[in-house]
Amino acid sequence: MESEKISATYGTIWMNFEELGRAAAAAQIEPRYPYVDKRLVEFCIALPSGQRLWQGWTRAIQRRAMQGVVPDEICWRTNKAQFVGMFAQSLRTRGRQVLADTIENTPEHLARYFNLPVLRDRCRRFLAGDDELTVDVWRAANTIRWMAHSELAQIATDQTTQAQGVHA
Repeated sequence: MESEKISATYGTIWMNFEELGRAAAAAQIEPRYPYVDKRLVEFCIALPSGQRLWQGWTRAIQRRAMQGVVPDEICWRTNKAQFVGMFAQSLRTRGRQVLADTIENTPEHLARYFNLPVLRDRCRRFLAGDDELTVDVWRAANTIRWMAHSELAQIATDQTTQAQGVHA
């Protein structure tokens, strides 16, 4: 139970929500996260362990509550739905140009933070259909765009200019 409490307050989940929010905004979608509603989280943390894990089934209370509401093959499935394929396809179609431009035209002062030949190769492979590279390429493009529009961009520019002045 302690691990669930730590997981709920750890920053990774919120970082993922932030990334998903940006992707959804690009498609003009407003995401909702009903499972992180404070009241529901508090309720779940207060549940006895037998309500969370029952006869080897996780999310036991949710599964029992949904019986007869959703089909059994969904209610009692053992795996999660995978959205990477759908996200990758959307990124290849709707975000293709922005993604390719961002990675191919990384500003010179930011290039030192990335292995650009490798990143560009991965981007090309992703755009050709390699779904396993989706998250890496998407995160790299978001990082480049963020750095290019943040104070880090100015700091990196200043440092590059100073270094060039020293070597001139």
